[in-house]
Amino acid sequence: DLEFPDNIRCYFSDEIPESPELRTFPQQLTINGNLRIINCPHFTELPADIQVTGYIGITNCPSFTTLPPHFRTQKSLYISHCKNFTEFPEGMDIRGRFTISTCPVSQLPSRLRVGEDLEIDNCRGITALPLDTVVGGGLRINASRIVSIPPNFASLKFLYLEDCIDLVELPENLTIFDPFQYDSDAQRGRSKDFFLYNCFSLDHLPQGLRVEGDLDVLRDEKMLPPGFRELYCGRLTEDLRRFLPPERDPCEHKIRELPDYLFVGGNVKFHHH
Repeated sequence: DLEFPDNIRCYFSDEIPESPELRTFPQQLTINGNLRIINCPHFTELPADIQVTGYIGITNCPSFTTLPPHFRTQKSLYISHCKNFTEFPEGMDIRGRFTISTCPVSQLPSRLRVGEDLEIDNCRGITALPLDTVVGGGLRINASRIVSIPPNFASLKFLYLEDCIDLVELPENLTIFDPFQYDSDAQRGRSKDFFLYNCFSLDHLPQGLRVEGDLDVLRDEKMLPPGFRELYCGRLTEDLRRFLPPERDPCEHKIRELPDYLFVGGNVKFHHH
């Protein structure tokens, strides 16, 4: 096995790819940069007192199962394709972005704090978001069995929901707004936008919805709930156009129903209304 002395201080960013002997790191390790651990089959844990000034990424480490208690990081945390990673410690504090992808976790930790964006990708065991989670940026959920978005997520910088087939409820007065994002083509991205794709069970938008950017709903009738098949708000991006049959006019339908209180600050188009 690899052995390290304590009190190591590293002054560079690096990745550790395919190290079959690596199991953990020494106590009191400091890395002034990023830490990426990739394809390490016997890696089991991060030391509780590890200090990393950059982001931490852990990918395809099947023996990695959890994080230290009250885990904190100064930047972002990415965990993906760790097939035995099943639980989080309580009270995690992620100052940057937090991404969990393709792991068999069943729930997010209580008292989770995320300074920037929270991204949940292909974690089908997660069915609910904790009521005490605080997110400072946006929310992206893909291929999850989440049933509802709770009220503590009612103010976000962007919202991206895709393939959430059990989702039935969004919070009232949902606001998608980024006060620090300038409204220019060069700086537009996900910020201030609301994307909703393939959420079959959701049949209505919440009352009081406010979207400062664009509201984009995938228009293919086979991929939308009935309440959205006649709705088009926002830009129809090139990525969305490829899902439409070539003969389909993307604005050929009437709008069936919108909330009583709806604000969209981006592009809204009505056709043959």
